[in-house]
Amino acid sequence: MKLSTHFDSSEFACKCCGKSITMSKLLIDRLEKMHSYMNAKAIYVNSGYRCESNPYGKKTDAHRCGIAADIRVQKQDGTYYTSQDIAEVAERIGFGGIGLMLPDSCHVDTRDSEPYSNDHWFGNETTGNDFIKTFQRGTKFPGEKSAEPDIKAVQKALNAHGYDCGAVDGIIGPKTTAAMAKALSDLWC
Repeated sequence: MKLSTHFDSSEFACKCCGKSITMSKLLIDRLEKMHSYMNAKAIYVNSGYRCESNPYGKKTDAHRCGIAADIRVQKQDGTYYTSQDIAEVAERIGFGGIGLMLPDSCHVDTRDSEPYSNDHWFGNETTGNDFIKTFQRGTKFPGEKSAEPDIKAVQKALNAHGYDCGAVDGIIGPKTTAAMAKALSDLWC
């Protein structure tokens, strides 16, 4: 059954028996955001739901609750993002449970927003280090929206509010600089 644009319920079925449960809508929504943010060719689910017989599942496992997935993210060129890249984006998107699975997989879950016994976890499943504060390194990802201002939009807005930028050309020239300074001065005085 199709869960979203890029994910099907069969991808989340238990690897040992094929059983499945309804996966968290929030998990699927965040995975879709990750797909877009990273401009992924594909996100592969290594492990989704884990039944009681699954040797990797535990009673308190977020996988057993349908709120977790272990994933790999494929770039457009066919190579894979690193575990650290996936974790960085997962943190930006809001996943509350993130575990590195070196070299190119990552555990993600929504324990921060859904009923679960532990509300936050950043760790490294390879080394057992559960004391990671952040995965942020400032990496720029292909699908990330630019933080750069749209100068033409700024010029249009300033002109519309009576500040003379001259032509709306996307160039921060003397007229635009003066109009921006005047607008800021008016706001703060």
